[in-house]
Amino acid sequence: LRDDPVASIDQNCVGCGNCGEVADAAVLCPSFYRADVVHNPSHWDRFLESARRAVIGLLQRRRESRRLMFADA
Repeated sequence: LRDDPVASIDQNCVGCGNCGEVADAAVLCPSFYRADVVHNPSHWDRFLESARRAVIGLLQRRRESRRLMFADA
C-alpha cells in the first residue's frame, strides 16, 4: 500500500484549482500557507529578511520594466 498525504478542504478554500494529485501534500495550496512571527530577530534573521526583500524588489522591477504600457486613449 502506498502512503499518500491527505488534505481536506474547508470553507476557507480560495478555489485555486491546485487540489488533487498536482498539489503534493497541500504545499501548493494558498489556503495552507504558514507564517512564522519572529520576535527580537537576530542579525542573521535581519540579514535574511533584507536579502529576501532585495531579491523580491529586483524581480518586481524587472517584471514591471518588461510590461507593455499603453497610452490613455
